[in-house]
Amino acid sequence: MTQPLASWALTYRYPLWVSLQRFLRRTVISATERRTGLSFLCTPGAERMMPEVFHYRVYDVPTAPVRKGDLVIDVGASHGFVACRYAARGARVLAIEPDPDSFLKLQVNVEANGLTHLVQALRCAVGAIEEERPLYRSHEYGGGMSTTISPRGREQPFHTRDVLPVRIRPLASLWADWGADRIRLLKLDCEGGELEILQSLPAPLWNRVDSIAIEAHAFAYPLEALVAQALERGFHVSRVQSFYPNLHFVHRNAVLDWARSEDAT
Repeated sequence: MTQPLASWALTYRYPLWVSLQRFLRRTVISATERRTGLSFLCTPGAERMMPEVFHYRVYDVPTAPVRKGDLVIDVGASHGFVACRYAARGARVLAIEPDPDSFLKLQVNVEANGLTHLVQALRCAVGAIEEERPLYRSHEYGGGMSTTISPRGREQPFHTRDVLPVRIRPLASLWADWGADRIRLLKLDCEGGELEILQSLPAPLWNRVDSIAIEAHAFAYPLEALVAQALERGFHVSRVQSFYPNLHFVHRNAVLDWARSEDAT
């Protein structure tokens, strides 16, 4: 995504410092978010995801806001931007990231922001069955475009840096290990694996998810199949953003809870 300079000024506490680090080709870029004060060490390129999370708020679901004590599953956690954002609000977060370099930054950033008591980080990918798959790694977005879905045939350029084996775990298994009852937000940004994850989620668990925020990837599946999967499980589309695109789904029960709340008035 090409980001307006204004989004940089509204996201970074020291935007000129971020720009200078990029100009100097630093191997690690430090960036602090302007409003929250959350600080991150980033592989160059990954800092470009911060405006999406903190300024455009592409994963914030207005009718099911994440609150203190809520539970969040962050699939495709990258450097921990989303995980730290919600943990700073007091939510518990299960942050899942398969890329070893990004996972290291995730751990470092969670610890640096004093959020280890709220964020559990797991290095694996999520899919339909327990298995091992190749992880196609890219330099783009500091590794944020790495994928377990073969990049062949995708429309946008994908420059493979290398290929590593990665463990795949079903979401239901991870959920059971975590011991969570309800999930306030299921965030999916896993470069093409989103539909497979939703299709493999057992029916009883769908009713225990309040909202889903997805970055869709049309190279891997038809967008209508993704939307149909959520609609068939009792969710409503609450928001569509043109970036990639990003889609918000809210379970009908959560919509009713919102309608009864003071937030709706």
